[in-house]
Amino acid sequence: RLAKKYEADIFARVRQIVVFSDFSRRVLAETYPGAERKVIQIIGGVDESFLEVSEPLESAREKLNLPLDRPVIFVVRRLTPRMGLDNLIMAMKEIVVVRSDALLLVAGDGPMRQELAAMIYKNKLEQNIRMLGKITDEELKLYYRASDVFVLPTLAYEGLGLATLEALASGLPVLGTNIGATPEILNQLDLELIIPDGSPKTIAKKIMWFLDEMLGNDELRGRSQDLAREKYSWEKSVDELEHIINET
Repeated sequence: RLAKKYEADIFARVRQIVVFSDFSRRVLAETYPGAERKVIQIIGGVDESFLEVSEPLESAREKLNLPLDRPVIFVVRRLTPRMGLDNLIMAMKEIVVVRSDALLLVAGDGPMRQELAAMIYKNKLEQNIRMLGKITDEELKLYYRASDVFVLPTLAYEGLGLATLEALASGLPVLGTNIGATPEILNQLDLELIIPDGSPKTIAKKIMWFLDEMLGNDELRGRSQDLAREKYSWEKSVDELEHIINET
């Protein structure tokens, strides 16, 4: 309650409030109705270095010592309950029944790391899920290029989804739950890329659809990168912010 009081006081004092998505705008309007008239939306940006990476999938996999003959699913997240990674792991339990060659790579660290590792061991998924821990920025770019699909299993509040934009900028198709701003991004590519809910069964079904119908779809990879380049560049974001500052 104290934090909300301070936030309300700050919003009352500022001239304008910048948000990165329609979702954030709605949350702000619902939480602080008086602040709604001050809200301006700027499209969030992605580092242009992700757009410049031209590493072929095969070359990226060789550098990362990844198999060339297995479908690779990638996710990079802070390992916390909100991210839904436990549901993604349980989804893999269903997927490997049909696709025993499927490989999930989980990058990132956080308080759930030991719990997730134990879940992988308990369900005998060690051959299908690798916990990568923290990785460097250069390694991250390689993993984006080496993977077949990025999965965002978020359960709550996704203000924009920088990892989603980085994946798209790298030419990596994204599947994401119908949470926060994720639908705003993926709707521009294909409604089928949105996972209706965060349950393991639904996540598994959507990943299986992708592996069966969209695996290796160069056209989708190209459109993903084009969307990031044309709409979510930092240059565009900075130009919009500069305009707001000059007008204030």
